[in-house]
Amino acid sequence: MEFFFVQCSITSILFIPHVLHTKFGYEFDLKPFEIYQHIIGLYILLTIVPSLAILVRRMHDSGRSGWNLLLFFVPIFGLFYLVVILFYMIDESDDGGNKWGENPKFSL
Repeated sequence: MEFFFVQCSITSILFIPHVLHTKFGYEFDLKPFEIYQHIIGLYILLTIVPSLAILVRRMHDSGRSGWNLLLFFVPIFGLFYLVVILFYMIDESDDGGNKWGENPKFSL
């Protein structure tokens, strides 16, 4: 559940300024929205590493290696592999433990 909560919060934080910018920024040519774009870019840079860490933990929960995420960066193949990664994210975790440890869902 941690993966989905974090991804929803990141998406919602990025979605609200985008809606404000598309609604008001283009009509009035407001300079604060240009500054806001830089803030959004900085926010994305600051959340890349924690997001990748959560993705790797989610891969480990389902019994897969986190190194599989590097296949996403292979040109052309990475776009198709994105569908596979999305399937891995919604796939059920392993019952019990695997080589990366116990399943956190069942350890409570």
